[in-house]
Amino acid sequence: MTAHLPPPARTQDTLQQNIDEHIACAQTLLQVLAEEHAAVLDGKPETLEQVAARKGGIVSRMQQLSQTLAALSGPGRSPEQLMRGTGLQQRWQTLMTLAARCQKDNLANGALLEAKQSQVRWALGHMLGTASAPSTYGRSGIDHGSGLRRVIASA
Repeated sequence: MTAHLPPPARTQDTLQQNIDEHIACAQTLLQVLAEEHAAVLDGKPETLEQVAARKGGIVSRMQQLSQTLAALSGPGRSPEQLMRGTGLQQRWQTLMTLAARCQKDNLANGALLEAKQSQVRWALGHMLGTASAPSTYGRSGIDHGSGLRRVIASA
């Protein structure tokens, strides 16, 4: 079994700063994801664009922090291994919990956006007469859909 020696004091300070900034970014990202959710529900594309830009900046910063953390960990050593013996395990766990919440909220927002896009595609398809009529099948399995399309509007 390999002993896990704590990192030098300077590295530990850098590690603590990195984890603390990661936590701050994750907390801000949760707020931005809540704003994104509200913007999607309210149908405000301008707000959604602004929120997406802020979200992108936060994610970019978190990626930079993760690269620094990987460099601090060194080759063949995970951040979790680096945390052992540093007294930062609780902060690390806080970060992991926040990251899981961010992922859950981001996936939920993505699903909501997909549903909204699907509604728009459906409406446009019907307005332009390009939507297919729902098919109905008889006992023999033959499609009895009319196949008729009616243009409601054109541009």
